[in-house]
Amino acid sequence: MDEQDSPTSGNQTVLAARLSSADSMRAFGWRLAALLRPGDVILLSGKLGAGKTTLAQGIAAGLGVEEQVTSPTFVLLQEYEGRIPLRHADLYRLESTREIAELGIEELFDQHWVTLIEWGLPAIEMVAACLSIEIDYGAGMTGREIRLRAFGGEWKERRGALEAILVQYAQPLNTTIGDDTANSRD
Repeated sequence: MDEQDSPTSGNQTVLAARLSSADSMRAFGWRLAALLRPGDVILLSGKLGAGKTTLAQGIAAGLGVEEQVTSPTFVLLQEYEGRIPLRHADLYRLESTREIAELGIEELFDQHWVTLIEWGLPAIEMVAACLSIEIDYGAGMTGREIRLRAFGGEWKERRGALEAILVQYAQPLNTTIGDDTANSRD
């Protein structure tokens, strides 16, 4: 991958939307799963209780996972069988990038699995391409705002499909596609 298109370069696709409930978060995840391919990495971030595991449950259901999906906070990693196998990790309890590297996080990025990582932003430099989803409390405790950043050519090619999902399951806040630095406010 070109250095200009790395997760740390600022060159990324950005989409933002509002989801009205936990059910809409799961539905969004379920639909997002239809876009996923073996080898995809999704980094989930947000405050405690924001909905990272709820989104992971929707993605898992969309991948055909029949087991109950719970937060892997205390076990660090859970694996599930589906139409594409799913690895669900949680880096919350790790305190440094050194600990993440010692964990062998690179081994998670197997080309046969979809990998979801809650609290995954510290691992962003370890992946060539990923979809980062930030979840924040929206207006009221039930609503959530999500911000999607697509890093890497494979995700940028799917931006139209990502926009279509947001329109179907969420209220888009902005559908600007391009360099995130152009959308930042100083």
